Amino acid sequence: MRMALIIQECGMRISELCNISFDCLIQDNERDWFLLYYQFKMKKEHTIPISPYVATVIQEQQSIVREEWGDNFSYLFPAPKPHGKGRPVRPKPFADALNKLAVQK
Repeated sequence: MRMALIIQECGMRISELCNISFDCLIQDNERDWFLLYYQFKMKKEHTIPISPYVATVIQEQQSIVREEWGDNFSYLFPAPKPHGKGRPVRPKPFADALNKLAVQK
């Protein structure tokens, strides 16, 4: 659900979301939130403004990742244990789940 909320607000590609860094949140001096991620098409990092709600969703995900994987995990969305082995979730299973949900609804 968190992945769907982020992709809906940010409009990034599924592969970009799956590979998003654990430390993707930025807050400026005015307390506004931004999401930093690598945009594969442009081959560069990209920063976009996000709502406080999505920032909270990301912080919740970071907390869960810390509990499951420790402080040094690189990705915001790890592949499920025991097969994850420190890798990010793969784009195809997420895309398949979204498509299945769309058909059901």
